[in-house]
Amino acid sequence: QSCSNTLIGEKLENSFDITENSTITKKTTKAKIQMKANDKKIKLGEKDDDKRRRMRQEMCSGALGRKLQILDKNIAAGSEWIVGQCMGLADIAIWRLMGWLSSGMLDGIPTNLLVGYPNISRVCLAVDRHPRIQEWVNQTYPQNYNRGNYL
Repeated sequence: QSCSNTLIGEKLENSFDITENSTITKKTTKAKIQMKANDKKIKLGEKDDDKRRRMRQEMCSGALGRKLQILDKNIAAGSEWIVGQCMGLADIAIWRLMGWLSSGMLDGIPTNLLVGYPNISRVCLAVDRHPRIQEWVNQTYPQNYNRGNYL
């Protein structure tokens, strides 16, 4: 099925315009992530390597895992997109977040993070294979850049 150009914008510089008022950029992946686990904030920027690794592992099995489970259950079986029949901002945002988290660049976060979330994995693969995303990736990142492990 083809999506209209009103959903997927024409401008592909260092951003990917989805709609008139929403843009996703490389800066999205640079945001600090903080999650609550056992009533304490886990900062991924912890300086102590061992403590950071443990905190990230706790986040994956705790708060992040619960949120991914909720998202996965709310994606229609067989659907390539989180909402609707065309790629949207939610799909691109989860693709980048999961790509960053599953890339192996963050110690303590497993590269097989998406093993238990087949619907999220399917969405990420669909976004990653989309021709417009491929075009943007080729213009933005070096060849063989690790965009993540979507299984």
